[in-house]
Amino acid sequence: MIQPYDILIVEDNYSLRESLRDFLMDSGFSVRCVDDGEEMNVALAKKVCHVLVLDLNLPFEDGISISKRVRRAYPEIRILILTARVQHADRVDSYESGADVYLTKPVAPGELKTVLLNLCRRFHLEESLECWKFEPLLFCLTSPEHQKIHLTATETALFHELVLAEHAVPLYRLIQRVGNIDFPEEVNKVRIEKLISRLRHKIKPSGKDDLVIKSIYKTGYQLMLQVVVA
Repeated sequence: MIQPYDILIVEDNYSLRESLRDFLMDSGFSVRCVDDGEEMNVALAKKVCHVLVLDLNLPFEDGISISKRVRRAYPEIRILILTARVQHADRVDSYESGADVYLTKPVAPGELKTVLLNLCRRFHLEESLECWKFEPLLFCLTSPEHQKIHLTATETALFHELVLAEHAVPLYRLIQRVGNIDFPEEVNKVRIEKLISRLRHKIKPSGKDDLVIKSIYKTGYQLMLQVVVA
């Protein structure tokens, strides 16, 4: 009996996504499915998967970009690229982005099952003395010195957006995530600034606020810490 390994499929083709889900569930895996990178963010915030099955041709954000930021924020997750692209350059870009395996469609069901099992068995959380550990489900951030910092639900949601971003997170995105749509933009902007200030104060290393979350002029905010998500 296969262990209940958790697979998260990011695929915008509905029929393919459903057929993959049905096959993998029948094979004993726990499977969740999403359409794009934004839905993936929400799914990972709820529960970290063992393996991410990722298409390259996705709406809004391509699979290479998603793979890069998942590899940085979730180094323990195994990434399987499953795509119709057969060009050598796409394969190279995928591996450089942090992917573990590159498979092309259509893939034989038996091969997919075997590859996923091998990846799941390699799943482990790599603790690093130089990394901060973020546990969004526990509203907790742990420093490299093992000091636990407790966050509010709103702080956790905002911090999670910063962790998952490859570059700076636009202010409008943070307002969408933790703002109030009934409030004017200027009110939401002030609210975000206060949340950022509060986070900086809570997690600043050695009293240096500017090393925690950097304000990018006319853009937004960027996290400057090395963080893994558990």
